[in-house]
Amino acid sequence: FHDGINISQDVLNGKSTFGISSSALILERLNNKPVVLIASYFKQNALALVTKPEIKSPNDLKNKKIMALDWEMGHTSLGVMLKDFGISKNDYDLVLHDYKIDKFINGEVDAMSIFTTSQPYELDKLGIDYNILNPANFGIYSYDVELFTSEDIINKYPKMVEDFVNATNKGWEYAFKNKEEIVDLIYNKYSKRKTKEALLYEANQTEQIFKTNIFKIGAIAPELIKLNADMYANLGLVEKNLKIGDLLD
Repeated sequence: FHDGINISQDVLNGKSTFGISSSALILERLNNKPVVLIASYFKQNALALVTKPEIKSPNDLKNKKIMALDWEMGHTSLGVMLKDFGISKNDYDLVLHDYKIDKFINGEVDAMSIFTTSQPYELDKLGIDYNILNPANFGIYSYDVELFTSEDIINKYPKMVEDFVNATNKGWEYAFKNKEEIVDLIYNKYSKRKTKEALLYEANQTEQIFKTNIFKIGAIAPELIKLNADMYANLGLVEKNLKIGDLLD
């Protein structure tokens, strides 16, 4: 993967057999793209805004600088959170995300989009004071890390798709039971960008938002899709009378 890849298009073109999407897969489906959700992992989106400590509410973001992706502000739970508090795009300055925390630390921006599974660890290690505005804390729901394929693949190779989902689910289950082993694997074989301590923090946070005490790993829950569809309706991206069956067929 690299920036600029259209994951769903790669899967639909046959360049890739499977892909990982966000809950925006709903929008792809509603635009008549033949994508098929086959497993769902994050039962709560990890996307949130980290802010200066004095910013306690989305209301406090007026006339502030927010480092985020334009797409995040218009197509995710962050956009719904701001809309619910009457904050429009004209009420803040959007700074293009550089995927680093430096501008936030240096005070160049007042808030930035983060993943709650990783960046808070970095800020805590540096002793930086901050607040987090998490849409989930304001009753706004979305999910993430959605495994999907194309209608073409699932029709031609249903057993292969089933086997791939089962293997992926088992992989996640093994990873959660053997976190330190997987941390060592990532660190030694793939990337030393993060410390082992940081990777272990991310593993523990990730397990929490899988909500394995409630859901089986990979379970597709229609009620959660309904909540997410409601979020997109709130953003004006889908019709409010959407039938959930249209998304799961």
